[in-house]
Amino acid sequence: MFEVATGNTRRAFLDDFEALRYKENPGYNIPRLSETHNEALHLETLCAERGELSPFWKQLNEILGICFARTPEDRATATELKMRFEGMRNAVLLHSG
Repeated sequence: MFEVATGNTRRAFLDDFEALRYKENPGYNIPRLSETHNEALHLETLCAERGELSPFWKQLNEILGICFARTPEDRATATELKMRFEGMRNAVLLHSG
């Protein structure tokens, strides 16, 4: 997801060893998107989770946060991710309609 969001210009982790360092070191930051990674991420839509306008890159960072949670119980389920993405899709459709 991270690579797709950046237009294939950046990876969340350089290699498996970096991913392991992230998992084992609480001081290692979660990979984050920024507004500079992809122009399309600037689009502001209604964030269903917060009920306010928010750029796509910030909404995706929230999703990345629950995907990259260090403990399995804190990670999003497939159903939760599906609902988040459907909410984002619907917001884009409303925005463009």
